[in-house]
Parts: sequence; C-alpha cells; structure tokens
Amino acid sequence: MTLPVARRAVTTLAVALSSLLPASRANAQSGYLYELRLEGGEWMPTSGISNDLHVASLIGLGGRYMLSYGFAVTASALWAAPAAKPAYSVNVTQGDVGLEWGRRVTSLGPYAGVLLIGGGAGGRSYAPTNPAERHQAVVVAFASVGLGFSRDHFVWRIEARDNLSSWGGLLDNESLQGNDVELRGGIGWRW
Repeated sequence: MTLPVARRAVTTLAVALSSLLPASRANAQSGYLYELRLEGGEWMPTSGISNDLHVASLIGLGGRYMLSYGFAVTASALWAAPAAKPAYSVNVTQGDVGLEWGRRVTSLGPYAGVLLIGGGAGGRSYAPTNPAERHQAVVVAFASVGLGFSRDHFVWRIEARDNLSSWGGLLDNESLQGNDVELRGGIGWRW
C-alpha cells in the first residue's frame, strides 16, 4: 500500500511543479548524453531499520544517460557501514536503476540549475561484520528529488532519496518493512 501512495505523491509533485516552472528546452542538458558522478552523504535509517542500525556516512557512484524531453535513465551504487546497536557494523551496499526527469529552473552564477525528480528499483545487501549474524539481500524501491547544476562538462548535484525495502532485523527473524533516507551530494563529469 505504501508504494502506490508514494508513486501518486511523486506524480502529483511532478505535475504540480511542472505547471509552476518556466518553460525550457525539451532537453534540459542538451548536447551531452552521459554523466558520471562521485557521491557522498548520509544514510539515515528510519522505521524498522532504525531499531538496529545507526546513521552512517555513504559513498557511491552515480550515472545518467540522457533520453529526450528532460528524461534520463539513471544508475547508482552506494556503500555505507552503519554501526549496529549490538556494537558491530553492518556493510550496506545497494545498486539501482531508475528514470529521472529534469527541468531547468534556476541558475547559480554561471551554472544552470535543473530540478530532478526520479524513481526506480534495485537490490540491497546487509552484511553484518559479526559472523553469527545472517546476511540479507532484499529488493529496494526509491523515489528521489534533487537539484543539479552544470557548466560545460562539469556537474554537481544535491539529492534526497527515500528508499523502501524489507529488513529482517539483526537478532531475530522478524520481517519489517523498512524505510531509510539518503542525503547525497555529488560532483562529476558529462560528455
């Protein structure tokens, strides 16, 4: 039930924002097809995950392939090692693909600013450093909103993501629906 509600909320937000924003070219970043970024930020568990894991720094890679009319296919990978409440860490890795829509909305000096709204799905692995704990692999879905800036080949962006997955817990096999939030910043190159 949460996924359809989130999908409706993202769609409604996209429609509302697109009606308020000034008109721009069909492709917000014309002339460039590929983008690769190094990203860093915070991974913040909420819901059932926060019972076992703490906030942690994340590092990752992100990329985009531009389609037309402001749409792009995205891919990203991240790694975080949050401390677990029983005093050891859990390596969290995630890979995902998605679709993103961007529209030029502002500028910051010489940098063109693009509002980015996206979503997608992927896989996540929870690997506790304590060998007595079980490894977990789950499917994850996400929705994101961000602001990207670009000038020539250089790009930088900030992004917030809400991830939805399942979490089996550390000390028990209780299956919970888990949310976590990522706040990311990245710099990269496009060509």
